[in-house]
Amino acid sequence: MRLNPEHFEAIKAGKKKHEIRLNDEKREKINVGDIIVFSKRPECKENIKVRVVSRTEHAEYQNLPPYYSRDEMKKYGIVVFGIELFKPE
Repeated sequence: MRLNPEHFEAIKAGKKKHEIRLNDEKREKINVGDIIVFSKRPECKENIKVRVVSRTEHAEYQNLPPYYSRDEMKKYGIVVFGIELFKPE
């Protein structure tokens, strides 16, 4: 998944612990324990891995990111992933 630089850096620094996305076909397959690779926009040359530690689905969400429309939210719903930086054992 791609992220804007400010969100990417916040996750990388361990400050951002949740990621909000449409619960579309791609995201509904992601479960607790899965690894997500985030790429830093615009070049997407830098990546970080996170582990999903929680998953909460919502029909609506008050603080909806501005790049999702109400129609998209009604169609798919919203999923909030609790995340932590992935550290291989």
